Amino acid sequence: MHIISLTIKQAGRTIGNTPIREQAVVAAKARARQTQIPVTVVANCDNGKQVEVVFYPDGASERIRE
Repeated sequence: MHIISLTIKQAGRTIGNTPIREQAVVAAKARARQTQIPVTVVANCDNGKQVEVVFYPDGASERIRE
């Protein structure tokens, strides 16, 4: 399973896309901290599955698999 792309979402709205995992994580953490609203990063994999990670304003994160 390889990640093809990452989508960054906040409050149900797409706020960015990137193929680089580290870039998505840094952006999501910063946005959550700035806005005080959780941010989700959705990893779109080559096998058709998606993996979601929610980043919270306090720095915590939670992995959600689909």
